[in-house]
Amino acid sequence: MNKARFLLLGLFVVACGGRSVLDVGPIDGSIDDASINPDAPLPPPNWDGGPNPPPFADASPPDFDAFPPPPDFDAEPPPPPPPPPMDAGPPPPPPFDAGPPPPPPFDGGPPPPPPSDAGPPPITTINCGNTTCNSQSQQCCITQQGSSCVTPGNCNGGVALSCSGSANCGQGQVCCATLGGGAASAKCASTCGSPPQAIQICAKKSECKPNQNCIAVPQVQGLKVCF
Repeated sequence: MNKARFLLLGLFVVACGGRSVLDVGPIDGSIDDASINPDAPLPPPNWDGGPNPPPFADASPPDFDAFPPPPDFDAEPPPPPPPPPMDAGPPPPPPFDAGPPPPPPFDGGPPPPPPSDAGPPPITTINCGNTTCNSQSQQCCITQQGSSCVTPGNCNGGVALSCSGSANCGQGQVCCATLGGGAASAKCASTCGSPPQAIQICAKKSECKPNQNCIAVPQVQGLKVCF
């Protein structure tokens, strides 16, 4: 009876894919104590020599979305950062101060007057006998009593001379005495007529024409005429 139960138990184990007690031992040839002692604990699941299950077989597969995507090698690299602003260096120095402007050229005063073509200024003294008169304010009055200096217009009955030669006149003028209206006078003029109506009074020969001389008038002391 016991032998029949033992054979039946071995067939059941073979039918279930396990090894029966009729097996000699484990695959490696060693004696299997568990086949002898039915009360020994069961061997681990891979006791039959099958592959060990991978660790964490029951764990869920890793979440690949949690990892960052690989870099896109076809994308262009980001532009480099702009360079720092160039240091232009210290500011330029201020312009050189040349000091105050130079003074204006020396002012030598007003320009000199242009040279006059009228020659030297006329002499203001008039020879009048033994004296001289100022032609600017006086006349030489010649009468039968003699010669004297009077104010213009006060030589009554005499010859009023405003000049006694070309030196009292301007450039190119002569001292010319004229007779008319019962009176005679002498004054500066550009030309002098012919005697006896006009006579040129002179002080020296160079004032007369080339064919004339400067001679004294006997009746009037100091008076000379071109003749």
